Amino acid sequence: MMAADGLTDIDLAALRAAHEANDGIATLAVKRVSNVSEFGVVITGSDGRIQGFQEKPDQAEALSDLASCMIYVLDREIFDYFPEQPVVDFALDLFPALLSNDVPFHIHEIDSYWNDVGSLPEYLQGNLDAVQGAVEVELAGELLEPSGGDEALERGDPGVGGPVLAAEGCEIGAGVRLDGPLVLGEGCTIGDGAWVKESVVLSGAEVPPGALVASAVYGRRAA
Repeated sequence: MMAADGLTDIDLAALRAAHEANDGIATLAVKRVSNVSEFGVVITGSDGRIQGFQEKPDQAEALSDLASCMIYVLDREIFDYFPEQPVVDFALDLFPALLSNDVPFHIHEIDSYWNDVGSLPEYLQGNLDAVQGAVEVELAGELLEPSGGDEALERGDPGVGGPVLAAEGCEIGAGVRLDGPLVLGEGCTIGDGAWVKESVVLSGAEVPPGALVASAVYGRRAA
């Protein structure tokens, strides 16, 4: 089971092997984080067995720095703990039921890239990380060749610097400056003389001539 808003290149085979090596009914992928207040953290014993959870605790009150990646391996017997429930929440229903019934389940700590892209800042960061190769994913589009030269770009002249991923159908006007990491969505338009840097321009969006877009997710209003 994986959350739909997770960007990761986790080794799923290693996660499954870790699950098969313990005697638990479930195994949760976790990763150490510096700011626990943004995540649900997992409290474990020395053997990796899960003892409890904290949801976005204050830094001073956190009992763990292991964030749940919302990536799980589950045995079929998991259904025995909610046979009558048509809808089950992992955090509110399933895991508390396992703890209250003293059912063993464990963690598997990962070093792989993982980012919860459920907010705009994390969505932006995830896209820029992908363009820079921090996470192993298949890129949809073409990486533009650098142009303009380092000295020209330092002066603020037009050109392409850093990794810029352009999807099919992008229209880039005259005198445009593109500073990567940057993602240009399918069918977007960058007007003459615009400057776009470290951003995601969504499919179909139109950046006006002469505009500046920096560190943003840039889209278009729905019709």
